[in-house]
Amino acid sequence: MAELPGRLQPCKHVLATVAGDQTVLLDVEAGEYYTLNRVGGRIWTLLGDRLPVAAIVEQIAAEFDAPVERIDADVREHITNLLSMSLVEPVAD
Repeated sequence: MAELPGRLQPCKHVLATVAGDQTVLLDVEAGEYYTLNRVGGRIWTLLGDRLPVAAIVEQIAAEFDAPVERIDADVREHITNLLSMSLVEPVAD
């Protein structure tokens, strides 16, 4: 898996809302909707806080009581998918 930037943030052209246990994203430029489950929505929120990827992994592992090793791979895969869909971008320092 490719190396991720240290910190990412949601792109400005993506709107998000929570509906029950799901987070719904709207890419207003592409006119596409995406639905994230509870964990994906939490990752989205933490990306909005501009936390480093490593801190997001630790937070998700703690909140969902799962091994960091397992969570690390899953979180990085999820973020890689968000990047490939142009929903998140690196934080400009």
